[in-house]
Amino acid sequence: MRDLSRVVAGAALGGLFIGSMEFVQTQGLAASAWHEQAVWLARLVLHWAISCVPIAAAAVSLERRAPGGASVREYAGAVFVGASVGACVMALHGLYVDRGIGQWAIGMDLDLHARYLYGVWVLGFWGSLGAALHAADQRQKRYSEKLRGAELARISRQQRLAQANLAALHSRFEPDRLLASLRAIEEAYGADVAAADRMLDDLIRESRCALGRTLA
Repeated sequence: MRDLSRVVAGAALGGLFIGSMEFVQTQGLAASAWHEQAVWLARLVLHWAISCVPIAAAAVSLERRAPGGASVREYAGAVFVGASVGACVMALHGLYVDRGIGQWAIGMDLDLHARYLYGVWVLGFWGSLGAALHAADQRQKRYSEKLRGAELARISRQQRLAQANLAALHSRFEPDRLLASLRAIEEAYGADVAAADRMLDDLIRESRCALGRTLA
């Protein structure tokens, strides 16, 4: 379903672009009334949107087969196949469905073979340009994802290192032993202040050494 929506979106975008380009060139041939101009634009967009379906389908199929990124040659092949099939669709649609659209858009009524060649040229040109822009965008996205993955891996390594340091620090400062030492120092202060001070100095010195070894 997601691939189908991508095909429809790509064909609609391509049809809107090519149809708008032809509309700008040929709007003088249509009647001057705004609604007739709108109908002519809609005919052009529909005509080319249908023709762009094979190119969009070929591009989506290529990316599905090559999730890691397709090569320039593969994109060129997809555009050629899609343009060839799309030109057939365009020629048949203009000859049998929407008669006269070719005469208005091109300026003359072409036979099936001439319509096909015209479709191959238009679809091949704009399809190649669109494929190049799309490939560049996909390459940029993959590069950004790699950078994001590398940053996440670095953060994960730092977190594991911090957890290891905390575990080592916890093992050096055993809570039960530390509390027992503090209680002994507290009791010593009631009997011999000088001895208690020495015990406190020893505890501080030992803690600093343990902390230094852990951070090193």
